[in-house]
Amino acid sequence: MKFVICFVFCVVLLTSCATVFSGNSDDVTITSDPAGALVAIDGVPRGRTPLTVDLEKGNSYSVSVSKDGYEAGYATLTNRVVPAG
Repeated sequence: MKFVICFVFCVVLLTSCATVFSGNSDDVTITSDPAGALVAIDGVPRGRTPLTVDLEKGNSYSVSVSKDGYEAGYATLTNRVVPAG
């Protein structure tokens, strides 16, 4: 029986508002259950979960997470500011 790989994207949160808007990139951690799934970003293999990658701000990324015997997972990461309210 195949199980869906569950993966979670956790952006490292910074401690002050000024810090959130500085810098050109953010660390993004990709995990899966079970661990050891292959992660590809924009079609390029980047490693196995758990994996932390440095992604440039202002871009969108297509992410796939796959492991033999499991259904692959896909997501699009977009870095944008959402207004409160």
